[in-house]
Amino acid sequence: DLPTLHAQHAAQAGPLLILVAGARARQVIPRDLGVSLLANMFLCTFDSLFRTVPYRMCDPSFRHLLANPKPHEVAKLCMFLNFFERALETPLSGRIVIDRVVGVSLSEEEWLQSRQPLLALEAMAEKYVGFEEVTGLAHADFANMLIGGGVLRWGSLQEEIRFAICPELCLSMLVCPCMQKEEAIQIVGSEQFSAYTGYSTRLGYGGNFVDQCQRQPDGSVKSAVLAMDAIDFRGKDNSVTSQMSPENLLRDLNKSVAAFSPVDAESLHDFPVVATGNWGCGAFGGLPPLKALVQWASASQCCRRLHYFPFEQSFGPEFSALAEE
Repeated sequence: DLPTLHAQHAAQAGPLLILVAGARARQVIPRDLGVSLLANMFLCTFDSLFRTVPYRMCDPSFRHLLANPKPHEVAKLCMFLNFFERALETPLSGRIVIDRVVGVSLSEEEWLQSRQPLLALEAMAEKYVGFEEVTGLAHADFANMLIGGGVLRWGSLQEEIRFAICPELCLSMLVCPCMQKEEAIQIVGSEQFSAYTGYSTRLGYGGNFVDQCQRQPDGSVKSAVLAMDAIDFRGKDNSVTSQMSPENLLRDLNKSVAAFSPVDAESLHDFPVVATGNWGCGAFGGLPPLKALVQWASASQCCRRLHYFPFEQSFGPEFSALAEE
């Protein structure tokens, strides 16, 4: 019952609010309210409301996904249906915490004068291992500037898959307008409900998944997803010279600092290590070794270590050796 749940939440913590661009803010959503919100997204009851929202936001309606017969889109639909079945069988306890992080950027001069040492890598994963398989770490989300990307439309890449197997992440689509160049969104408390196979147009539903993440005393899942959008070099100069320009390097350093900055002491204590990989590479044309170095610098600036997942790239041993010097 969405009206009742929202009224209860509003009485305790105030109404749900849009986390507008340019302002650091937090939204806490009880998980039972989150299930109701997601059910209304699924039933398309918010469609008319979001047509009037005066912000640039990802469309939170399921109408496109429900009408798409392509196998990889049907796979995402199966993941959402599995979530609803699980939530009906066992009511969810705890909360989802969404932080819009801004105001932590450094100037070029401040980066050059930083005394923060580069921290040792926590680990270098073997090739072809995905970091969503590893618990206890904060996980990077290679996000669209409109968080959620094409999860409810036609996308089935890293972000869309993560949002489909962890549907509570989609709650951010209701409250987070487009990310600006020095902003990121951090989401704590989402649970993985489904497994998957394949990628992109070969994406398949892999069945039910039991999340092994630790729980807080109130039932909240001890997980963190750090959403940051990359520079899209498609149709642009993606040469080494261009990607290493001061403007582009500063943009990526500050974007990843916003993603990796602990929002409080508890966040750093619970998630001292960030799991990440080839951010903004693939379709966006980023250079994987350069993106790895940028994220190493920004994570170190935030007093967090990296657990790097190179996937198909072969520079892992060289990166590890460099970090050990």
